[in-house]
Amino acid sequence: MKKTRFIFLPVAQVVCLPLAAKQLIPEGTGELPKALVIECVGDSALNKKSREQLLECVAHKQQEKEIERIAVHGEYIGLQVPEVNGRYVLDRDFLEKTPHNAGDISELLGLLPGVILGNDAYDADLQAEIGAKRVSISGGQPWQTGFFLDGVNFNSRQDPSAYNRKKSTPNDVQGAVQAFNVNQQIVESIDVFTNNIPANYGGFSGGVVEVNTREPESGAPQFGVSYRTSQSDWNEYHIILTEEENEASSELPLAPVFEKNVYNIDFSTTVGEHHSVLFAANYTDSKISTISLNETVLTTRETANYLVKLIQNDMWLDKITLSLNYSPYESRDVSKDVKHSEFTSDGGGYNTTLQMEQEVADILFSSKFSYVFSENSRKAPPHFYPWYKAKGKDWGVGDAAEFTLLSREGGYGSLYKTQKSLNWDFNATFDELSLGSTQHLLQAGIQLQKEAIDRERLDSSFSYNSPITGVSQLNCTAALFDCVELTTSMSIAELEQQLAEPLDLSNPDHILAYSDIVEIAPQYFSLRTVFQQEQIKVDVQNISGYVTDDIEWKDLTVRAGLRYDYDNFLKNHNLAPRLSLGYRVNGNQDTMLVMGLNRYYDSNLLTYKIREQQLPTLLQRRSVNSKGVVEAWQDLSSATDYRYRFNNVETPYSDELVLGWKQASNLGNFSIEYIKRWNKKQLRKLSEPEYNPMDGYYYRQMTNQGYGHNERVSVSWAWYLNSHSLWANTTYQLSQYTKAEQLEEIDTAALNELVYLRTETSDKGYTFTETTKNNIELREAEFGEPLSLNIGWTANWTSTFTSSLNANYRQSYKAIMPLSTSRESSQLERLCPVCQSDESLFVEVYQETEVPGRVLANLSFNWQPVIFAEKSMKLGVDIHNLFDSRTHSVNVGTSGVETGRSIWFSVGMEL
Repeated sequence: MKKTRFIFLPVAQVVCLPLAAKQLIPEGTGELPKALVIECVGDSALNKKSREQLLECVAHKQQEKEIERIAVHGEYIGLQVPEVNGRYVLDRDFLEKTPHNAGDISELLGLLPGVILGNDAYDADLQAEIGAKRVSISGGQPWQTGFFLDGVNFNSRQDPSAYNRKKSTPNDVQGAVQAFNVNQQIVESIDVFTNNIPANYGGFSGGVVEVNTREPESGAPQFGVSYRTSQSDWNEYHIILTEEENEASSELPLAPVFEKNVYNIDFSTTVGEHHSVLFAANYTDSKISTISLNETVLTTRETANYLVKLIQNDMWLDKITLSLNYSPYESRDVSKDVKHSEFTSDGGGYNTTLQMEQEVADILFSSKFSYVFSENSRKAPPHFYPWYKAKGKDWGVGDAAEFTLLSREGGYGSLYKTQKSLNWDFNATFDELSLGSTQHLLQAGIQLQKEAIDRERLDSSFSYNSPITGVSQLNCTAALFDCVELTTSMSIAELEQQLAEPLDLSNPDHILAYSDIVEIAPQYFSLRTVFQQEQIKVDVQNISGYVTDDIEWKDLTVRAGLRYDYDNFLKNHNLAPRLSLGYRVNGNQDTMLVMGLNRYYDSNLLTYKIREQQLPTLLQRRSVNSKGVVEAWQDLSSATDYRYRFNNVETPYSDELVLGWKQASNLGNFSIEYIKRWNKKQLRKLSEPEYNPMDGYYYRQMTNQGYGHNERVSVSWAWYLNSHSLWANTTYQLSQYTKAEQLEEIDTAALNELVYLRTETSDKGYTFTETTKNNIELREAEFGEPLSLNIGWTANWTSTFTSSLNANYRQSYKAIMPLSTSRESSQLERLCPVCQSDESLFVEVYQETEVPGRVLANLSFNWQPVIFAEKSMKLGVDIHNLFDSRTHSVNVGTSGVETGRSIWFSVGMEL
């Protein structure tokens, strides 16, 4: 009997076993026989084996493989699953043994081909961060990745595209792609789909990350506890200075001081004949210092996962699963180089799921009810003040490449946002059916979802602009917070008495003497942006249906699927065909050619609906009268912000072409893939706003004028040799292109969208181009670097001691980063026709930079000695950035701190 060489799959990965095989497996033998059936006959040939032959083979293999199973379980990691779908699986062994930090699931996804983490993953400023990393799949933006927990979507729809803006933004909270963080402590395995994605997944145009939570272990009760920590004393740092600072012997930036702690506990047991229960918990805290205004400030983060799962088997129904996951998150932080800017961010949430499974007349029915709640809120100082750097307001620091003009203070007010999602999924999987010489495995389902977001700003927030100085007799009247009057240590009469003559400001000596007695220089703000008090409640209903037919005909495997989606906001009927083909060359089970033609539709509908209802910001101005008295604020009607319309807009989507080859051999298992994505009907703003005299607002109609494409080639390899597992993969980006038919013009852009883009010239000077945040996002190439390479080696040196090494190479690429500096906008006259020459409008500056290539290596050691009976300890050491290399997280031409080698220690018990 010939057996396939695709035998490296961990048991948890065998998820597509046909029902025909399930019926032939003896009862009471758990998951193991499924893997042996695959090894004996191969997935495509199950129908060709008699029951007697199959049971004989399974029984024989079960006897001779019991010890081998323990040795090889989970060793083959990093290679694509040998099927027509582009799926990678990270099982629990890989999650535990591969070097990692606090344990968020997104940490290790960057080791897979076609998957890229955000460029801030190695920032020293973000070393305290214990939340999810930004994940891009096949060139998509992070918010275009679909995240699922046990089949339930947990993407955040609270403007996740704002992830790349600053931590504290004027009119939103920094976006998060996931509604809550997921720690590997509650995870059994992760399926990552990068191409040829099945029709049961929707609401994405990048890729899919399916997180499968742990289930109770059968048999005797099991208990485990562990502790994991890292501290700054164990870490190395690189101090990066510009040439100018080196020449001036500037004071070195301070390396951060931090401590991270991770606490894990889990318990599972069976209760009677039909029930089992699992409790798994993780709590992670992080304390880290940051340098703001040349002072050390302590910031903190806290996150947790609490999972309770109850399972009932063979009672009423075949299987009932009830799970509850609670995952809160809190961050206490400051805005860098901004005084009195402390703010708190609250995130995370919870979800509960009830799943029921029953097989009736050779059809497996599955029904799932779920509820997901999350928040993304901020508590912050109510107003933002960019004072001129002058006496009494002279704390400002900023970009070392430029003179700092401003001393910033305050924040952008408190915002409260919550998201709720109610879901129902129903799926039917039919028994394998023979029609002529073909075999069919049909699956069909329907999905209903209602999502809602509440957004509240309880009080209006003011972002001030255009600080005015030089009014010596300034009278602030009732303006207590946004205006300061002249304060001196002595009166003018007392100064003239010291000078023995009247004060003459044309005399340099008198000017110096006058400057010495000034304690606070007078200044006021002549412009401010008003973020209005608002309360928005929006919801959207989605209905989806799908059907998939897995067809086997001779040496050909076809997965033909079709997905239908409709929502009551854009009101588009979207049909997404999913077609994947696999051909076994000359009937050889070791060689498969793969092809795919697929369509994926985006889903960010709640964000769009929020933008429709959001109140525009207002620009206000005030002046001083001839007596120096500050007057009241007045609206500038010509400078109002815009509202948005999504009338007659099509749903953005991506079309995909896949060509691949998968090969098993004595030297390992190989795969090569070519994937091209065409991103079509992408949403972009019209360049010209339209004025509506009925309400006095300007409107921007969203259109489908954006488009782009991504093209890549990926190669993967994995090999098991005795007790050693080796894997490698590489991705080469052939092209990455994004364009809108019309870029946004600055002379019609909204005030809160204006920014400057700074680029370095050949003589090491800078040029500044005023543009918009939207245009910068179109130029952003963060997730399109040409070449990446990942390698890994896991070795079981003894039955209790394991080491794991991995390394990553990332080629240089261009990126655009926000700076802690501002510059005067050229749009003042348009936005404020009545403004005077001494008034100014400051906007943020972004830097275009070249991020050099980098090579980083990580190493871990895990020792699990048995201390008595079957009780064991767990000891581990993880060394990140093994060779203390530069991460290049500090931009070229700027100063800062980079993390070098860092160490994590862990200890635990399994009882």
